[in-house]
Amino acid sequence: MSENCQETGIVTAHGKPGYVRVKIERAEACHSCAARGACGALGGQKADLLLEVQNTVQAQIGDSVRISLAESSVVTAAAVLYVLPVLGLVAFAFAARSQAAAFGLTSDATTALGAGIGLAVGLLSTWLVSGKLSRSPRFIPKLVEVVSQGGRS
Repeated sequence: MSENCQETGIVTAHGKPGYVRVKIERAEACHSCAARGACGALGGQKADLLLEVQNTVQAQIGDSVRISLAESSVVTAAAVLYVLPVLGLVAFAFAARSQAAAFGLTSDATTALGAGIGLAVGLLSTWLVSGKLSRSPRFIPKLVEVVSQGGRS
């Protein structure tokens, strides 16, 4: 996957030195992206997306800008978000079910307890991994161009 998800947004404010804040209407975001289904799966599709990105193109407040992120990065992030919790849930549920008899417990109750613990472990793993990914340059959207200048001469 060498394609990029690209979207146009409006610079709304200056961020930390060298950065700007960009507002993207999420309803229009990444129409051509192969990972577009993963982005809206949490039901947040209608809210605007606010990003702080490095201002590599000298954009000013009010400018329309294009932002880009590799599709492979979006797919990887979605996999981390969805797969790790499910993997934890299933693995712990099976492990708990197989050990239920050894502890004299019913397999259904033990399976449910194992699934709950596995889900918690999976969510914690997701949180830890996503924190690491968010600091990787591969997962940081890039400001690629000023599409139009917002009302300055």
